[in-house]
Amino acid sequence: MDSNPCARAFLVLRAQTGDRQACGKLLEELQRPLYRYLCRILPPDAAGDALQEAFVTICRRIETLREPAYVNAWAYRIASRTAFRMLGKQARNRETEELQSARDDEVEQAWIRRLDADALVEAMVSLSAASRQVLWLHYIEDRTLSEIASILAIPSGTAKSRLNYALAQLRDAARPG
Repeated sequence: MDSNPCARAFLVLRAQTGDRQACGKLLEELQRPLYRYLCRILPPDAAGDALQEAFVTICRRIETLREPAYVNAWAYRIASRTAFRMLGKQARNRETEELQSARDDEVEQAWIRRLDADALVEAMVSLSAASRQVLWLHYIEDRTLSEIASILAIPSGTAKSRLNYALAQLRDAARPG
């Protein structure tokens, strides 16, 4: 989401007045980062569906956004809630098999900060969706713990503990044995 925050806030204000072109442009700007984020929480085939569902919610509720400058955090929160709602509905069998096979792969040690995105995603497969979500936002999206807390609508202490728990799980997975 590289666009100017003021320009994005202006798009939100225009969308709130019913300007469909502004809403379309806003969704266009949000599409790529939200889809990339959703792909880290959901299987790729479900991420597209979640994105569409999140976009419908964003369009329907854009007028409820009180602070247009916070549209990014608001959109991520909607996408997160949509993803977790979808996870709750999915049959867990296929996901469990994928996670089990991923756990069998060897994970390298001492890489979390200097890892490229593909290697981190591969290691994250063995984590819970909540852990993957916090790791992705912190290490790939380069969000602070307070931003993550805002996006996920959780206390910052919870975001910090989820991040620490996820890192501990990755360290345990990286130990030979």
